[in-house]
Amino acid sequence: MLTSLAPSPTERVTGLQLDFFTILTIWAFCSGTAWGQSAVEMDSSLSEDPLVPLLELSGYLVQKTLERGAFGVVYQCTALDTNKTVAVKALSHKENAKEEISALEQLKKLDLDKNNLVRFNRHFEFPNNIFLEFEKLDMELLELVQSFNRPMPLSEIQMITQQMLVALNALKSIKMVHRDIKIDNIMLVNHQLHPFKVKLIDFGLACHVSELNRGDIFYNLEGRAPEISLGLPLNEAVDMWALGCLVASMYIAKFIYSGACELGKMGAIVQLHGQPDEQLLNTGMYTKRYFHRESPSIAMTRLGTAGNEDTRAFVDLLKRMLQVDPGKRIAPSEALRHPFITMKYFPSDFSSGPSYHGKTVASQNDRPPSLGTLQEDLALCMNDELTAASERTTENNSHISGQFGRQRRNSA
Repeated sequence: MLTSLAPSPTERVTGLQLDFFTILTIWAFCSGTAWGQSAVEMDSSLSEDPLVPLLELSGYLVQKTLERGAFGVVYQCTALDTNKTVAVKALSHKENAKEEISALEQLKKLDLDKNNLVRFNRHFEFPNNIFLEFEKLDMELLELVQSFNRPMPLSEIQMITQQMLVALNALKSIKMVHRDIKIDNIMLVNHQLHPFKVKLIDFGLACHVSELNRGDIFYNLEGRAPEISLGLPLNEAVDMWALGCLVASMYIAKFIYSGACELGKMGAIVQLHGQPDEQLLNTGMYTKRYFHRESPSIAMTRLGTAGNEDTRAFVDLLKRMLQVDPGKRIAPSEALRHPFITMKYFPSDFSSGPSYHGKTVASQNDRPPSLGTLQEDLALCMNDELTAASERTTENNSHISGQFGRQRRNSA
């Protein structure tokens, strides 16, 4: 009797053999009875999802869709060979998927748990899709912050900042740049057992530092470092800037550099930090988009330093993380030794306000005047105010090029 030498569909996509029990379990799941769980209890949208049969064929019980976006789909599944709940990311763009897999394989050089990085388990392929299996984390940091109905105390901001600095320090040790640091890409491991234990996820845009090309535009507008906008040489410092923006936004509950376009964003940076050094402006490929050679300086609104010791330390770290010159921006290893990261007591957390985890937390309106001033300094101005300021300076032939602002605003 002749048999085909071609691999079975299962071997072809996973390299694994499914035993009789696994096949029976998959059949039971498809019948709506797997592990005593009815089909009604599953995500109803899964029945029409064309990717679900591929996951089932590969040895997974699909429980629900966690996220669906332009990049692909993430499912919560049970891996039948390990009986563990995992997250499986389905990608249709193979080149992007292979680049992400390459970055994730590089991460395996590191202690992922110690360095607060998501654990990548394995991947498998079909002709039109690549699937990546990760550890299942709990919830997005964004979801937790939105549930509070209160500002985040500095002690909580410190915990999250410290863990992300550890992650950036680890990435720097293997010369990797994440290129997408934002609140959506930070997840809690288990917010009930380990409150505020977080991990950095989504390495779809990560690359080796040598692959950063001067002039490339990446990062969303809120986290985009000035060296990206100006077209300066790039390195790992772009991630530190993005983390600084994130840390500030956790405190003030809004983006620190408000602006509906890149023009407005640059105006906010100049108002807070002053004009970048002449050397940076002369080096930038895109400087003329934002600055005129004969322009007068914009009046600055500097970060305040009043308040308690923890507030002063917080603002000082922010200044160092948000240093406009990337060569002067604080490195992760140095930031981990900063007083704000190492301090144990946070007097600003104990103003009048609602109780949380056994301590009193200041409400947005109850913070001391020094914190209110800091909040105004950090926030700078709302989008409409910044746009109006940009238009006024354009009329006076001052700092910012209005023509480029209109072009960017129309393309945003």
